[in-house]
Amino acid sequence: MMEIHPSHVTLNDLFHHRLFRIPQYQRAYSWQTKHRKDLFGDIQRAWDAGTDRRHFMAMVVGLRREKRTIFTDEHWVIDVVDGQQRLTTLILLLKAAAKSLDRSDADAARIGQELEEILVKPDEASLLLLQTNHDASDYFANYLRTGNYPPSKSAKILADRELLQAIEDCEEFVTQWSAKDIPLTELVALLKNRLTFIFHEISDESLVYSVFEVLNSRGLDVSWFDRLKSMLMAIVFESSSGNKNELIAEVHQLWADIYESIGLRLGMSTESLRFAATLRQTSSPSRTFGEADSAELLRQQSESGPAEVIKTTKWLKAVSEAVDQLIADHRRNAITEIAQARLVATAIYLRTDLTQIEKTMVLRRWENVTFRIYGIFDKDARWAVGDYVRLAWRITNENISAKAIQDELAEIGKAFPITEA
Repeated sequence: MMEIHPSHVTLNDLFHHRLFRIPQYQRAYSWQTKHRKDLFGDIQRAWDAGTDRRHFMAMVVGLRREKRTIFTDEHWVIDVVDGQQRLTTLILLLKAAAKSLDRSDADAARIGQELEEILVKPDEASLLLLQTNHDASDYFANYLRTGNYPPSKSAKILADRELLQAIEDCEEFVTQWSAKDIPLTELVALLKNRLTFIFHEISDESLVYSVFEVLNSRGLDVSWFDRLKSMLMAIVFESSSGNKNELIAEVHQLWADIYESIGLRLGMSTESLRFAATLRQTSSPSRTFGEADSAELLRQQSESGPAEVIKTTKWLKAVSEAVDQLIADHRRNAITEIAQARLVATAIYLRTDLTQIEKTMVLRRWENVTFRIYGIFDKDARWAVGDYVRLAWRITNENISAKAIQDELAEIGKAFPITEA
């Protein structure tokens, strides 16, 4: 029986002698302003409750890795498995507070210096308290080190935009706090000492994903996409394969690639999960799967062992990249609002055996038919769902020819002739 021994800690305790790292196989920062407002509301309620009250924030699950020595102090490096969004936001908030402290005041200057040394370690490498992932522009690292950042509207990808918006939101919260004539030192004290967490620090990676699934099967707000990753990783760790380490490394890299793709587009994880399961059905479906059913189907298809996990993960990666390719083509924005139409286009993009000329011809027919039905004839999104979904499944599973795809699309659009349009 697996035992879990959590500890109840303050934010100050959590940071003591630890360095945090978000692995590449985890999703990028994805909190939006509404999530941060909820967090700020929790902080305000903690203040309103009085200095004798602590406020429970969330659970954090971490995998203990190696030790790093900074001068004479040893720090454990912790891979963050769960809780990265809240942890990242709180660290940004501490930096925003440190920037705004009045350094002409001796006490505020001392507190500011303490904060700077918590966030960026005063060693030769200037190690960060938290090393984020998928931050190719180094916005997070630069902000912790220098306090500088570009405006969020300048970001070219979703993950960067949300991270920069988080910095702006945190600085705005600090500004509003100061406007209430409450010393910023009080805010820092509250963040460090009165916000509490249940921290699961695990040293055996084979237990991490089981713990994650146990904790997140209790109705917490964790996406089915992330839960599927946890379930698939657990299958790999529970196997007795002799080359388990190589298999783990391969699956980690696949998930790093997947998160790099879905981090560029809002809602892509949900779409990719649902499309991957719908197209992976053993028989032709008449509708796209929901998130929970999709995760369960892909888990069941992978439960025989690591080889099937890798096969499933590679498929999910291919679907994610196909969805990204479709969404990136802004010429087709008008018709890609229809989910079943997106599914057919995704299935076409997935066909590596079709030449580029064939794909162009098929997509042109798909675009014309879909625009006639949902654009010119103004049919709602419930129209022809089954026809599109079954065609997408056939494109993927029966490898029908480019001509056959065009013929079936023409058949779907037969009731909406261009002459009447």
